[in-house]
Amino acid sequence: MNKYTAACLILIAILTCSAVGADDEQALFVVHFTTGPNWDQDQPPTAQDGFQGHSSNLGHLREQGKIAFGARYGEYGMIFFASESIDAARQILDKDPGVVAGIFTYEIAPMNVFYPWRESK
Repeated sequence: MNKYTAACLILIAILTCSAVGADDEQALFVVHFTTGPNWDQDQPPTAQDGFQGHSSNLGHLREQGKIAFGARYGEYGMIFFASESIDAARQILDKDPGVVAGIFTYEIAPMNVFYPWRESK
């Protein structure tokens, strides 16, 4: 995955999701997931220890409004995560079953949305 493709995914995400957190004073963060030290290259994703729990956890976070957008690209995953702070986001992400099992690691960074979503007139 090159930087151009990642940048395109981010721009698409910004254009397709609303400005999460604007009304409830939550910040928006981009989270990149990569395979961790316990990822078994010989097993499909669904057979990885912690993968089902990871998928379930992301579903719950989406229902809670914490995840504004999510995508896979190549061997990576990305979510836009709404939280009151980066530390609060890390506390939630550190408990993700895939992260706990070591099949995923993540990097998180704050987003400064300068072109928020708007409805066409």
